[in-house]
Amino acid sequence: MLTASNFAAVSSSKSSNTGKNLLILAKRVARQQLMLLAIIFVAAACSSPATSAAEPAAQPTTAPNIATSVPATVPPVPSPAIQPAPAATSEPATAAEPAPTQTPKATVAPPTQTPVSPPTSVPEATETPLATQGVPQSEVGVLSAKAMAFLEEFTADFSPRQSGTDQELAAAEFLASQFESLGFETSLQPFTVELKRSSVELESSDAGVPSEFRTLPITESIEASATGVLASAGMAFAEDLPAEGLAGKVALIERGTILFEEKVNRVADAGAVAAIIFNNGAGMFRGVFENQSRIPAVSISRE
Repeated sequence: MLTASNFAAVSSSKSSNTGKNLLILAKRVARQQLMLLAIIFVAAACSSPATSAAEPAAQPTTAPNIATSVPATVPPVPSPAIQPAPAATSEPATAAEPAPTQTPKATVAPPTQTPVSPPTSVPEATETPLATQGVPQSEVGVLSAKAMAFLEEFTADFSPRQSGTDQELAAAEFLASQFESLGFETSLQPFTVELKRSSVELESSDAGVPSEFRTLPITESIEASATGVLASAGMAFAEDLPAEGLAGKVALIERGTILFEEKVNRVADAGAVAAIIFNNGAGMFRGVFENQSRIPAVSISRE
């Protein structure tokens, strides 16, 4: 049997347990409300503002007043079923089908031809007429004719003008006279040169034939003396040479057609001991060999 004091103690103990249960219940309700708010917030964030109709937040439930006398066994308070806010009924976005990829076609451009400028014709160089130099064109022809006539006269009358010959002296005097006729003062300056001397002595019983002749040495002729019977060899062609040959004889050769060196070599091959080349024109001449001859050779005038 319980006493009043014991009852009071027991009653106090039950009240204390009831208070703890209510506190736990209140915490659960608060936790569920927080979860509900979080779900509503997430649903609102995921849905479109224009089409989503958010469900109003649940009102917080007020904890019932605790009576002083609570039955010994407190039935658990059923927690309200929390329905998540319906998702927005916006139509699901359909993924746009990608357009078919078209492979670009290679465009072959036709070859471009670089325009080629037509060749520029270069005008032919024209000779400046003498008239532009202060000489009338009519006088040009006269001067040209005089120059040509002078060359023809000088070549015909004063050739071959070998050094140390009478033709050379006559040509020098002619040129001096031409300059004097034009008003120039002229003078001839003599000078000394060293020339090889040559001579030909002819022994003959015929009256009127000179025994000595003026001769000129041929350049590159061997320096030697020779004596022999004079024999004609023409121009030294093969048919000009005597059939018996020229052994021990002095060949008399006419100038022209064949080189001097070739003439002398042919008569030397035929046996000649010397060669005399006479001019086929007027006056004296001085011949030249390319190589030294095998026999002595001189030149004389035709006269």
